[in-house]
Parts: sequence; C-alpha cells; structure tokens
Amino acid sequence: MTYTYKFTALLISTSFFTALALANTNKQSVEDYKILMLEDCKVVAEKTMTTSQVRAYEALKEQEQLMQGLELPITAITEQIEQYSSEIEELTALAVQETDTSLYIDKTYMRQQEAAVDKLQALISSHQNDFDALENQGYTIGRIAEEFEQEIAPSIENFKHDQIRIVGPDSSTSGHSCYSGTSHT
Repeated sequence: MTYTYKFTALLISTSFFTALALANTNKQSVEDYKILMLEDCKVVAEKTMTTSQVRAYEALKEQEQLMQGLELPITAITEQIEQYSSEIEELTALAVQETDTSLYIDKTYMRQQEAAVDKLQALISSHQNDFDALENQGYTIGRIAEEFEQEIAPSIENFKHDQIRIVGPDSSTSGHSCYSGTSHT
C-alpha cells in the first residue's frame, strides 16, 4: 500500500466518523441546550443556546474528554511521585541537623536523598512526553474556552449572575452544586 493510498483511506474514514458525529449532534435540537444564569445559587435567567454556541460548547467538551485521556498516564504515576517526594523530605530532614550553634550533615542520608531525587527525575523524564501533551492540550482547551466564552457573551451580558451552567441533552438534572455548596437542580 502506498503512502498516498493510506493517507486517502485515513481521510475518508476520518470524514465518515466526523459526519457521523455531526449527524448525531444534529439529531439533538438546539432547544435541548440551555444557558442557566445563577446568582447566589438561584437561577435568574435561562436562554436557549444558538447553533454556534452549541457547536462551541461541544468542541469544548470534546477537548475536555481528550484532556481526561491525557491525564491518565500522569494520574498513574502520581502515587510514585508523592512517595519519592515524601522520601526526599524525610531524608533531607535526617541529612541536615541544625541547632543554634552547630550544623551536622550526614553524608549517608545525603547520598540516599540524591538517589531518591535521581529516581524522581528519571520517573518524570520518562513521562516528559505525557507532561508536554498535557500542557499543549491545556493551551488548546484555553483557546477553545475563550471561543466558547465569546459565543455566549451576548446571551448573558444583560443578566446579573455570578455563575452560569450549561444544560444539554446529556446533562444530569440532579446533584448540581454551586460554589456556596447549595444544591441546585
């Protein structure tokens, strides 16, 4: 199979899945998406989202799902990072003993601390691509979030609110909490 053929097959399959995803989104009515504006955890206004707002919202949700996938390798090593960090702190405390009149450094503990630091650095280095991908995705989400914010700004600018909530066809209607801890559905 030539490179051109593989690339063409990839483009066709990508187009198919994109069209399928758009078709599924289009089955849901724009009326299924609402912007709720809240003030002190109470809904003060509700607006139906426009088609462009729904597209921007769905794009943001898609990027958030990608972010969750990129976080998995980092989440998997979090416990190891915490263990190495605790070990380094303990060894540092043991290695350097200071009083008002003296400073004692235990070179055995210092070597153990350096070994723990090396292990931590090796672990982080082995996942550098994961950290870089996460950082890049963070920039992407930030850009798309700004686009979404610009899309909804005209709909919410005339209402006093301290929070907004987007409600869509797959949104949970229970268990929502706002920042004050008051539950709102």
